[in-house]
Amino acid sequence: MGNSQSFYFSSFDGTTLYVKYWYSIKSQKKGLILIAHGLGETAEYYDDFCTEAISYGFDVVIPEARGHGKTAGENVGNPGKDSMHNMAEDLKVLLQAIKKENPYDNVVLLGHSLGSLVAQLFALKYSEELIGLVLTGIPYLDNVNELLAIVNREIESRGLKAPCTDAFQTIFSGINKPFEPVKTDLDWITSDEKMVKESLALPSTFVLFSNEFYRDFFKSIKETNETANWHNISSYCSILLLSGGMDVMSHYGRSIKERYHQLTAIGIKNLRYKIYENMRHSILREVSRQEVIRDILEWIRLRI
Repeated sequence: MGNSQSFYFSSFDGTTLYVKYWYSIKSQKKGLILIAHGLGETAEYYDDFCTEAISYGFDVVIPEARGHGKTAGENVGNPGKDSMHNMAEDLKVLLQAIKKENPYDNVVLLGHSLGSLVAQLFALKYSEELIGLVLTGIPYLDNVNELLAIVNREIESRGLKAPCTDAFQTIFSGINKPFEPVKTDLDWITSDEKMVKESLALPSTFVLFSNEFYRDFFKSIKETNETANWHNISSYCSILLLSGGMDVMSHYGRSIKERYHQLTAIGIKNLRYKIYENMRHSILREVSRQEVIRDILEWIRLRI
């Protein structure tokens, strides 16, 4: 029902991004889905989703973010200064370029984990570009100020570009405990052993990202948690919040429940959330991922 191609794209500051573009061969295309991927991920993580999406008549575009995959090359783990905002700006510039060639009326932004923060930063500034925002696996860190203090001490002692170790350990050292006895370091990601093996085989999976990145990451959590920043979201941009019921990173779905109630309280109406029982962090790579994929695509279809 379609095919994919890849290309390199020069962003607003000259950074070269690797982009994978899936396109449907259906005569009546429904729109474009733009994906912001998670930490350590690459475009290929979303092949199953993209295959299903193009069968629905959607095109899908996935840029590999700064510091990741083919975009980073040998510089994996160092996405540079102000990386979170720059990743959001990359999405904007790429979308503008794509729409010059294909003027899509319907654009949906899907962000997972790290990408959910990037997608939120995009939406806070450019929600008028979207008919839908889908967020999966929003990180829940109630100790973000403590983590910022830790990473700032790391920056003082080891520098911006040094691998972040102390804050990383604070977040991830116990993340596998709910799944003991564990088989791998990535059991918390998905219960699908095949998907875990694929991730374990990628060298970039175990790269420690820089102190500079984690400082920006924690700051973006504070920014997206600030209610005042959400008041100008376009009424035409519907929001879908999804999480696994066993997603430790989202505190078992608490992050999306809190975001849902936060946005409802300020009058945002086109809003829905769903928690998938027994699914872990990467719900689009879980054993029952087809359920999630269909839910997302049907939700989008009903908004066109």
